[in-house]
Amino acid sequence: MLERLGVDYPYQASELCDGNGHCLVYEVFGADPRAGFVSGIHTNRVYGKRGEYPLILPLYRSLNQGGESLPAHLRILNADPRVRQREPENLNRCFNEPIGDAQAQLLARVLSQFPDLQFLFSFHEDVDENGPLNFEPEESTPIAFYMYDIPLDENGDGATNGMVSAQVEELREALKGKHFSLYTGWDDVDKPDRKAQWIENGYCLVPADPSFDCSLEEWFVRQGRESGVQRRAFTFEVPGVNCSMAQKQQMLEIILDQFVRPFLALK
Repeated sequence: MLERLGVDYPYQASELCDGNGHCLVYEVFGADPRAGFVSGIHTNRVYGKRGEYPLILPLYRSLNQGGESLPAHLRILNADPRVRQREPENLNRCFNEPIGDAQAQLLARVLSQFPDLQFLFSFHEDVDENGPLNFEPEESTPIAFYMYDIPLDENGDGATNGMVSAQVEELREALKGKHFSLYTGWDDVDKPDRKAQWIENGYCLVPADPSFDCSLEEWFVRQGRESGVQRRAFTFEVPGVNCSMAQKQQMLEIILDQFVRPFLALK
């Protein structure tokens, strides 16, 4: 039983390896999880700026705070341990069919063990110095947040659209209340050749289109169609530049308290 969280559901940590030096650790909290949490997937960007795991520890701490308010869930918080290699692959561009990257295959195998998963909450660290940073003179902390909402198609999901909209508004107000700003603009300001997405007030709806960028989140949603489960994924972009570890921790706690936990409690 998971004594350290003070909750009354089973806990299991497992490791999946492919026999060729690639391994993936994942944790299951409770029975029959319907929500998953992922981080550490943009290895090429994280390594270039940090050479460490800057978001994983504060996310783990934030998830453990008030753990009893989360339903049964899956955690894969170090999605690509190759972050310490000199030139790792960007794992979140490897989920085209068929999946060729060995680490991406492991991640897909783990997620496929839980066909009833409905929601994936993916946490990225935006460490691009030329990326979306919203500098507003009136803000005491010029740190911009944005997120992607990824349903199967552009109409979203009638069963959860209203809940998503309500929680997005709650999240916006909570972040602004702590002097974080909300990004508006293109998500890839330095890559005009790529299919950039327009973000409005920290939010972007992106249907799970395989022609976009072959991301894990979009792959996860599309796989639900094959297993008969209606899925939705959310990607939260936590600033890595001009953002201290304490500020990351604060932002993560706001995301979990004002969006993730209330959203899951309503489902």
